[in-house]
Amino acid sequence: MIPGVASSSLVGRPIFYMNVFHAFLLGILQGATEFFPISSSAHASLFRQWLGIEGSLVFDLILHAGTMCSLLIYLRNELFVTRRYKAICLATLPLIPIYFALKPFIGSLNVGFFLIVTAGILFLPAATMRSVKTKDSLLIGAAQGLALFPGLSRSASTITAAKRLGWPIEEAVIFSFLLSIPATCGGMCLEGYKAISTHAVLPPLSICLVGFGSAFLVGLCVIRLAFKLLMSGRFLFFAWYCLLLGIFAIVRIYV
Repeated sequence: MIPGVASSSLVGRPIFYMNVFHAFLLGILQGATEFFPISSSAHASLFRQWLGIEGSLVFDLILHAGTMCSLLIYLRNELFVTRRYKAICLATLPLIPIYFALKPFIGSLNVGFFLIVTAGILFLPAATMRSVKTKDSLLIGAAQGLALFPGLSRSASTITAAKRLGWPIEEAVIFSFLLSIPATCGGMCLEGYKAISTHAVLPPLSICLVGFGSAFLVGLCVIRLAFKLLMSGRFLFFAWYCLLLGIFAIVRIYV
């Protein structure tokens, strides 16, 4: 899921305010799941529901900022490959109209259903490999826009779209995560502006720092393994995991 979009609320459950320990655990969860195609935001939503704590879009963006910083360190050399700049800009463009088109429908949708959709996406096979074309970026960007739905993994959508277009798996993975940088920065700017303009109550600084720090450090520890697994092209494990977790998330609502 793209950061900056609300996920399912804690309907019918007691709500408790987040403390530093919660922030620490959510940061660990963010760092451990962000670089796998399993929707870190869905995991955070389910974890908050389990604990009965209130969500915060600003805090969610701070967690994503933590893992984005670990991504910037890991992909620091790739940031200077200028041939990707045009493609990244093109792929980011569809996110803007898709965001405003889908915004009225994504406030309180169940993450379980979209985890199952993520599983279906991951089950799709790759197409015959061909050369990378810049115009493909628009289609990959449109796939990224679908990750506005809570529980639909952004990396699963974009990597699968690139694979279906015949991109080599290594390029698909790197491009997908480079594409997450402007999406995260855009979400931070948007929600930051909303928070300031509406005089929203922001999480305490201690909670923000602990969440950011744990997400950043765990992300640094996990990212090398995540990229190794993703570049191997083996997505079936993640597909089955999302399918089972999605079914669990749906069943627990009615049981």
